[in-house]
Amino acid sequence: MRACATNKISGKLLAVNYYSGNVSRMLGTAINPNDHNVIAALRVLIGSVIGALSLLFGTALSAQTQTFDNTTSGTINGATTCANPLTRTFTVSNSFVLADVDIGMRGSHTWRGDVRSTLRHPDGTSVQVVDGNSNDVSGDNFNFRLNDEGTQLVNTDGNTVNHSTNAVNGGYQHNFIPNSALSAFDGKTSNGTWTLSICDIFTAQDNGTFLAATLYLSPPSADLSLNKTVSNNAPTAGQQVTYTLVATNSSASGATAAVTVRDALPAGTSFVSQSGYGTYNSSTGIWTIASIAPGQSRTINIVVDVAASAGAVISNTAEIQTSTQFDPDSTPGNSAASEDDISTATFTVQGARVAGIPPALSCPKGSLAFNWAGRTWTPGSTANNYNLAGFGAFNWLLQSPAPYLDVPQYGGIHPRLTDVPQNTLGLSIAIDFANRSQIATNTITLGEVVDGSQFTIFDIDSSATFADFVRVTGRLGTTTVTPVLTNGIANYVIGNAAYGDQTSSDAQPNGNVVVTFNSAIDSIVIEYGSHALAPADPGGQAIQFPGNIRICTPDADLVVAKSSTPVSDPVSGETNSAFAIPEGIMRYCILISNTGSATARDVVADDVLPTTMTYNPGTLQSGTTCETATTAEDDNATGPDETDAIGASFDAGTVAIRVPAMISEQTAAVTFEATIN
Repeated sequence: MRACATNKISGKLLAVNYYSGNVSRMLGTAINPNDHNVIAALRVLIGSVIGALSLLFGTALSAQTQTFDNTTSGTINGATTCANPLTRTFTVSNSFVLADVDIGMRGSHTWRGDVRSTLRHPDGTSVQVVDGNSNDVSGDNFNFRLNDEGTQLVNTDGNTVNHSTNAVNGGYQHNFIPNSALSAFDGKTSNGTWTLSICDIFTAQDNGTFLAATLYLSPPSADLSLNKTVSNNAPTAGQQVTYTLVATNSSASGATAAVTVRDALPAGTSFVSQSGYGTYNSSTGIWTIASIAPGQSRTINIVVDVAASAGAVISNTAEIQTSTQFDPDSTPGNSAASEDDISTATFTVQGARVAGIPPALSCPKGSLAFNWAGRTWTPGSTANNYNLAGFGAFNWLLQSPAPYLDVPQYGGIHPRLTDVPQNTLGLSIAIDFANRSQIATNTITLGEVVDGSQFTIFDIDSSATFADFVRVTGRLGTTTVTPVLTNGIANYVIGNAAYGDQTSSDAQPNGNVVVTFNSAIDSIVIEYGSHALAPADPGGQAIQFPGNIRICTPDADLVVAKSSTPVSDPVSGETNSAFAIPEGIMRYCILISNTGSATARDVVADDVLPTTMTYNPGTLQSGTTCETATTAEDDNATGPDETDAIGASFDAGTVAIRVPAMISEQTAAVTFEATIN
């Protein structure tokens, strides 16, 4: 006869909240990857949670593990024999191949060694995970997660040791190895009804209560990592360097993965060639890897030209974007620098700094220049509209998060026109930035689309109290257009951004940056601020926009096309399959298209009917295309129908079309009917 256990738990059991401990379910909310404060806080939280769970369970939880809970309590007593056990089920609707199965259990009992537990798969396969040891194990309660990777065999943690009845860290108190391996379920499918059976192998005395259980099911996973290196971390401008990317699937993985890696080449480089495994799309930056088996690595080499000027620091980050298998320790495409599926390579462009040579501005139709001579700018104002003779609107809008400065040596309050910096009249913009993250925006809106533009920005340089940064983009409607920036001696260029890193006096051109657009734009956006060399609290700094902002003279290019379709004929009487024969009716369409960059105004087109055709009165219609020409036009050349977007009339054998204005890429169509004589 056995001795009764001491230190029994008495009184009412406390109700507790139960959580599965699955990290992915704990987070369970969309996170903005650009919110660095939230990401930093979450990294601390996730690191703490995973660290605690790793100590508790002996291994980090896989993000892909799916959990299924049963918290319906039940009595464990003399009636729950192993012939008539207490059962709890888990319904799994998702179907996937199992790579790992764990089971967690928690309950009260005054002699833990009496409890035996069995887990049954939907296909009937059973594993007796806890045998029970009624003679030797007298400790109270059970609270553990059973898994084949546990820290020690179940019921060997001390014969008289009591377990807690509360959830610990949202999960279970102990991590034990089951008496029989749960690997018996590996390779089976997950879906169906799983059953946990619990019985009392010594029914004479000592009872308890089942509180909760969790079924953990994991599909196969691929532990992926990425490493990126560069062949030369100190090249000179114009040299070639090779980026080498190596994607690896850990030998401990259980699955082969198909993977994509995103490696968008940074500004300051241009793609030359690739070699190695898979395909790389230099436009999208995607490297496609058909498969990586466990223990296998895939390598690609990407050769680029170094297009940045001396002093530029070029960093390039690559990351695994997608995988057909779960990764237990990283999430593809989340930009988390702490994970092993992301890697960065950096090089610094070497060489003596010389001023670059800007590309020639190509203007086949000639050019015009906006300058400040004869113009005014009220000091301190931030928006002014001008007219450029022979062109139209040339409007400025300045926006700054920090106050503009009053600079006596440059004439006083800014923004203002001054000729002090380089003896050239220009718009000077001086701002008292409070920190390196503040950015001012200067927008030049053009009245017409132009085919190109070129201008100079003064004073992109640095000193002990500031370091200038400028980035320039163009717009064509909603499309972003990237210019070519040409450096001075006091700055370097990376793509469409320039960084001041050396001193240049006001009278020197060393801080100049030349901006060249050789494609169509309708506005220019200049962002101005500080780069990393600036102090945390930059001093006042300024840039200037001189005159001579050249734009390519815009021009319209009109194309006219005429088409005809038989409407009916006196022989067939058909309307859909008529023939162009005498007394047949034809529908004509005149389509005008502006394929140029400028707006065409006062467009006139005439169509003289031959004597073999007779115009059918009242058939004129207009629209943007032949198919949508449904707006009725009367035959005369007066009235409101002549003053709208498209006008049309007929007189003395001629169809006349009038379009007041046609912007770039616009079309206008007029249809009419005539009878064949």
